[in-house]
Amino acid sequence: LKKSVRPPEDESLRQKFSDHIKLSTSELPSKVDLRSHMTPVENQADIGS
Repeated sequence: LKKSVRPPEDESLRQKFSDHIKLSTSELPSKVDLRSHMTPVENQADIGS
């Protein structure tokens, strides 16, 4: 994340997100691999969902 150069327009977001800004599409990577942040696949047969 990049430091913000201006506060969010919505007052309720200023405290929570004032340190960060959104990136443009061209600044984002084309792919992101989040597998290292996920839990292993488990058998869900017994959970009844």
